[in-house]
Amino acid sequence: MIDPVHIFKMKEGINLKKIYMSLLLILVLALTLSGCNKKEEVDTPIVKPPVVNPSEDVGKEEETKETFVEKFAEVLDKEDEPSKIISFIDDNVDKLSELDGDVMIDGLERKLQDNLDKTTDRIFELDKNNELIAISDKNNYEFKENNVADIKDVDLKAEVQKAYDNMYKFVNLEGQFYPIIDYSRLQKYNEHLTGEWKDYLAIMAMDSEKLPFDDGGIVISFDELAKRLFSTENYLNSYVEGQRQKEMLEMYENKIEAYLKGLPNTPIADRETNIIKQDVLASYEETANVENYMTSHILFKYLEFIKGNDNIIDDSILDEADRLIDEVMEVLTEFK
Repeated sequence: MIDPVHIFKMKEGINLKKIYMSLLLILVLALTLSGCNKKEEVDTPIVKPPVVNPSEDVGKEEETKETFVEKFAEVLDKEDEPSKIISFIDDNVDKLSELDGDVMIDGLERKLQDNLDKTTDRIFELDKNNELIAISDKNNYEFKENNVADIKDVDLKAEVQKAYDNMYKFVNLEGQFYPIIDYSRLQKYNEHLTGEWKDYLAIMAMDSEKLPFDDGGIVISFDELAKRLFSTENYLNSYVEGQRQKEMLEMYENKIEAYLKGLPNTPIADRETNIIKQDVLASYEETANVENYMTSHILFKYLEFIKGNDNIIDDSILDEADRLIDEVMEVLTEFK
């Protein structure tokens, strides 16, 4: 006979076993899912933004500029041909500040000036037959670069082309073509320069486009000469400690002397009557009416002396011109 209690215990054992198995299954599933989730988290890459150290970037930028300045100094010292320096500048100028640009243009201009006599000598030696004048009409002011192709002498052709590559141009002075610095081409660097150098190049470009003096005479109008005087005075007053103050002072003095006294082949008065020429007088009157310039101030005084002398230009007037030139130069150099 089967004991009911025994049967109950058997049923109870079976039930408990099922419960234990169910709990164990749930636990295993939970651990398995948890493990899968952790594995997925580990396998998923985490993208972090790069750590930027501002001091390192600044250091690299300063190092680049310092390296350029050092290399530029080496190129200036090593290379005789300005074209090599120009190529170096063209390759690096976009990386630099305006102050670095000033250093660049300062060095290039000095190299161009130093190389000018040598270039002139080479051209004159090769152009003994005056081929440049023969190709370009002797009355032409400038020998254009597109005329280089017409040069027959191979060596002369190469030297003239090299001069153009070096940022020179050729102008006719007393029946002979001379190389001069083409400042208009240097202005291509303006966006990389400070205001001081932009203004300097603008003044120099006016003279390289059309020289004010040639063959003992003034070859531009008196009005144009006055305009250049104003531009030069403005530069001198704007950049009291500018890098080209000395050169611009000399340029101003040469121009103001020619403007007030004329030149041997461009007198300011009629040679027979000594009465001041009407175009010169008109230019003086216009210049004297411009405000806030020393150039205008001394022109106003000069006109008073001329009119007080019945518009006759004699030694007393020219002596007064010398005194006024000394006065304006003293003011312009007072704080220099």
